Amino acid sequence: PALEKTSIALHRIAYLLYTFRDSISSKDILIISPNKVFSDYISNVLPELGEETVPETSMETNTLRSVGTQI
Repeated sequence: PALEKTSIALHRIAYLLYTFRDSISSKDILIISPNKVFSDYISNVLPELGEETVPETSMETNTLRSVGTQI
């Protein structure tokens, strides 16, 4: 179920990037994933859908950037 929702979201992103290619690009989107494994999965899907790599980060990486490495 979780991957199905992710797949739908990634297909929606690909659709929006295609439909509005004159006004948005992959660099205008940031995907925040719950962890590195999920992030790795996401990083492979959009290129398979014909889109450039969309910037993505994980919650862990985002947290470490925000509060530092000493948690």
